[in-house]
Amino acid sequence: ISEIGGATKIKFGEGETGGSTNQKFGEGETGDSEFFPRFIIFHEVWIMMQHFNILLNPLCQKLDRGYGLSLLKRRLYWIIASVLGAYWLREIASMLFSLQYASNFTTKLIFISCTYHTG
Repeated sequence: ISEIGGATKIKFGEGETGGSTNQKFGEGETGDSEFFPRFIIFHEVWIMMQHFNILLNPLCQKLDRGYGLSLLKRRLYWIIASVLGAYWLREIASMLFSLQYASNFTTKLIFISCTYHTG
């Protein structure tokens, strides 16, 4: 058993298992720090596929326009505002959660984007 830089390493034969007292968000018991970045990438690809479906599928465009127009005709502006607010919140949260994996330049861009979208 040895402790190096806040992490405890225990040797079992040829392999090692390590537990850290400074685990980052997304690291499980196995120390898989790749879960969160993979989850964010999967989430963003899923959202991009949904956007492409709306942009490239005429039936989805017709349904989307019809739904939006029916909300406007019935003066249900709060529903439109709630959906846009939920989109905004999702984008801001995903950018903030990915800060620990971003470079300094990307971090600055994220803060600029969050500030711009908040104002």
